[in-house]
Amino acid sequence: MTDTTIDRDKLRDIYTRTMRVARADEKFRSLLMTGKLAVIYYTVRGQELVSAAAMAALEPDDYLVTTYRGQHDQIAKGVPLNPLFAEIAGKAGGTCRGKGGSMHITHPATGVMVTTGVVGSGLPIANGLALASQNRGDGKVTMVCFGDGATNIGAFHEAMNMAQLWKLPVIFLCQNNRYGEHTAFADHTKVDSIVTRANAYGMNGVKVDGNDAIAMYNTTKAAVDLARAGEGPTLIEAMCYRMMGHFFGSDFSYMPQEHLAEMAAEDPLPRLRQLMLDHQFTEAELDAIVADLDAQMDAAARGNPQGRLRRGDRGMTQITMTQAINRAIDEAMAEDAGVILLGEDVAAKQGGGVFKISAGLTEKYGENRVRATPISEQAIVGACVGAALAGFRPIAEIMLMNFVTVAMDQIVNHAAKLRFMSGGQTNVPMVIRTTTGVGVGFGGQHSDMLEAWFAHVAGLKIVTPSNAADAQGLMRAAIACNDPVIFIENILCYGLKSDDPGPGHIVPLGKAAVAREGSDCSIITYGRTVLDALEVAGKLAEEGISVEVVDLRTIAPYDEATVTASVAKTGRAVVLHEAVKQYGTGAEIASRLSEKLFGKLKAPVTRIGGAFSAVPMANALEQAWIPNKDAIADAVRAAMNWKG
Repeated sequence: MTDTTIDRDKLRDIYTRTMRVARADEKFRSLLMTGKLAVIYYTVRGQELVSAAAMAALEPDDYLVTTYRGQHDQIAKGVPLNPLFAEIAGKAGGTCRGKGGSMHITHPATGVMVTTGVVGSGLPIANGLALASQNRGDGKVTMVCFGDGATNIGAFHEAMNMAQLWKLPVIFLCQNNRYGEHTAFADHTKVDSIVTRANAYGMNGVKVDGNDAIAMYNTTKAAVDLARAGEGPTLIEAMCYRMMGHFFGSDFSYMPQEHLAEMAAEDPLPRLRQLMLDHQFTEAELDAIVADLDAQMDAAARGNPQGRLRRGDRGMTQITMTQAINRAIDEAMAEDAGVILLGEDVAAKQGGGVFKISAGLTEKYGENRVRATPISEQAIVGACVGAALAGFRPIAEIMLMNFVTVAMDQIVNHAAKLRFMSGGQTNVPMVIRTTTGVGVGFGGQHSDMLEAWFAHVAGLKIVTPSNAADAQGLMRAAIACNDPVIFIENILCYGLKSDDPGPGHIVPLGKAAVAREGSDCSIITYGRTVLDALEVAGKLAEEGISVEVVDLRTIAPYDEATVTASVAKTGRAVVLHEAVKQYGTGAEIASRLSEKLFGKLKAPVTRIGGAFSAVPMANALEQAWIPNKDAIADAVRAAMNWKG
């Protein structure tokens, strides 16, 4: 039975940590609402106490690994407010010099070693930190924080097994707020409680009310003591609530009214304040703590964090890319009952996906064909591979392209190779839809263009549209294809409009488009950078330079004939892509052009791509990372002026 007593000084400590988290969160939300800050922010409202009480049980030099929703963990662990605010705002004075942003806070001085934007991936890393402590004999404990949704990732189970096998000094703190992104606990996990999974590994497991300060602290302290004594890991399931949407500004209409009423009644802040009063703290004492914290928040926020405003539509016609992809999937599902959709939050009760691509499809085709999944990328893709082998045409939605790395085995070793390895007996007709894009401040784990990885694998087709009409037509072709297709969408293109091609529009895979005719130089590109190339071509025309823009649309198979014909005509080529320049698709295109047109080119083929580093979060650094229009124009001018 959990001890119900607590030292009065420790209770004050927990209250101070809780209110530091709460007031910081309120300050962040205030800055966002007033336009002084414009970033992706995951509010921690409702989970302030669970981390404050847990961190109060740790020593300052104990290690912490947390998740992209972990501002409360970081603040409660002691990350200083000034550099934390600066990092979230993308400033050079931030904890990571503006390179990580809110989803990737690191501050070793307070033990915060990793904040990961990839669900579940922090657990194996926590084991490594604990292993180092065990081998050094330094007595440190590692805590790793994650949500209920992460417990369906393979990394959770592998990390639990290893930690128990080696008796590592690690604490797995599952902050169960009842929702994995937009999906309710009961819809992504069929066990009654996460803590029951500890039994499978012979691990100590405890379920606790995360809004009960004394129970939360004493439970964590007991686990810390066991770990420090060499008795191995503990899984703590702290029940709590997320009292706002998945991220700041998102709604929570998917939460039923009874849940909203329940979490309002269990609000940890008034509950903790009443506990303090019951322990003979005065209103004046508590108000003084909050007043001091508010002064700290004001000081940390001073300096007017720069805003990062979202880009609006760039072409005002008739249909957005979001609508176009939705229509393509809708048409395919109407024509073929074997077309099914699997992914995180894709069903109606979760709002039709984070980017609303599948909005309205559940109502038409039912939950059997539009299935919201756990946060389990390998399971999603693997299920689609199996369904495809059985004659279905599944579509897997992997929310962001970086997350396909979790499912690489299923994509590269199975989806891509089964037709070949079976001697043609089994096809794998499936589409993996995914999103990426630099320019919204997502940082290094949410923004990569990884198309070159997959273009290197025989058996995969790689598609990335630049406009709504092509997105609709290419999606129809991808669904009809008998091979697996990686369909890459750019987040900055979703709201862009182009002429509505009407129902039934299909664009064949492997066929590039000449987006603009020209005679002096060809720009070969694909995806969002087609828009940049067209804009540059328009401006260079004013200088008397005629630029032809070729939109690949399909990266693999590559339309070599169209590209070669264009460059043979102009004699000059600039290959442009958002992905990093080194070892990219542009290198392959440049090599082929040199092979085909050697001796006929008027200038060397030039490549332009992203910088060879992780994508930074800070706006200024991000804009310096991404290929810019001036660089594109300069490359064309250099080709025109080449003397040889």
